[in-house]
Amino acid sequence: MKKISTIILVFTFLISCQQKEKKKEVKINKNFSELKNAIDIYAKETLAEGNINALALSVYKNGEIYHNYYGNINKNGGKPNDNTYFEIASITKVFTGSLIAKAVLEGKIKSEDDIRLYLKGNYSNLEFKGTPITIRNLLTHTLGFKERRPPKFNKIWTDISNGYYESKPIEYSTDEFLEELKSVELDKKPGTFYTYNSVGSEILAYILEQIYQDTYNNILNAFLEDLDMKNSYLEGTRDKKVDLIDGYDEHGNLAPKARNILLGGGGGMVTTLPDLTKFMKFQLESKNPLVKESVKELYTDREGDKIAYLWDVDYGEREGFYYKKTGTSNGVQSVILICPDTKYGLILIMNNTSEKAFIDWATLYERIESDLIKAY
Repeated sequence: MKKISTIILVFTFLISCQQKEKKKEVKINKNFSELKNAIDIYAKETLAEGNINALALSVYKNGEIYHNYYGNINKNGGKPNDNTYFEIASITKVFTGSLIAKAVLEGKIKSEDDIRLYLKGNYSNLEFKGTPITIRNLLTHTLGFKERRPPKFNKIWTDISNGYYESKPIEYSTDEFLEELKSVELDKKPGTFYTYNSVGSEILAYILEQIYQDTYNNILNAFLEDLDMKNSYLEGTRDKKVDLIDGYDEHGNLAPKARNILLGGGGGMVTTLPDLTKFMKFQLESKNPLVKESVKELYTDREGDKIAYLWDVDYGEREGFYYKKTGTSNGVQSVILICPDTKYGLILIMNNTSEKAFIDWATLYERIESDLIKAY
């Protein structure tokens, strides 16, 4: 299986020799009980490196589930638990993708639709030499934009990352975003070049509102209720104060909390580990046709990486078909991996985003996944 990203591949290669010396593998071909014990050992060894404050993880194998927490919520102590909330950042996108898949199956939208069918006003700029941006392009980060984000959107995005809006209202609206889209330039044919962004996901959220004549928040909440994910929501949509875990940046400083710049289609979900585990279980066990539709391959880039409805998808020699999504907020890193052919899944969250923490987190991911493949 390909690594979480090219960065993980490089990091894992660089440290692989020393990890073989430092880390003693517990046992191969584990049953589920042995797998749980091994995971606990791996997680504790990871924390012992001193680069990560807290870890939350959940694994699924052949219908059995195990989840646990390690370390402290913040530098003052306090172990995370089932009531601890985590920012999952771009993992939010796959929920948006699922909602689009649902709309496709209901016949309300087509992946090849010109997105201007759902935008009010003149958007003659949203095409390149006669080729329009389609729903498929939004789902696969292949819009063809000259710049990654519209200018004001980009400034607000940067200011949020720097903590400027942590305790003040965001000075940007959906109407302003839609107006900015009218001046966006395309310099590539849509569907030909992959450029990761959150703009497409926000447009998808707006399109869902037009299709269902409801707010994106209500549409998402209805889906979450169907999954019994009662402790998941978009940042800024609940008054109730929750136990949101602190995150730490690359310098070990307390990182600013995430804020939703617009509707929340591209990021901003907050959830608990048990809730996210329900989503993992749904992906692995449900016969709902939207699961199969949402992971249908829609684009392959020049490096061979494949994308579905905002999921990264591929095939592994031992794992078979698999799909995954990572999320990175200012201080929290997360990943969800689904392997339906070999009936396993993995969720791994940490509250640090330094380079050293990322290396440890990636190594832990690889160790656990290696055991999941071999477990029975």
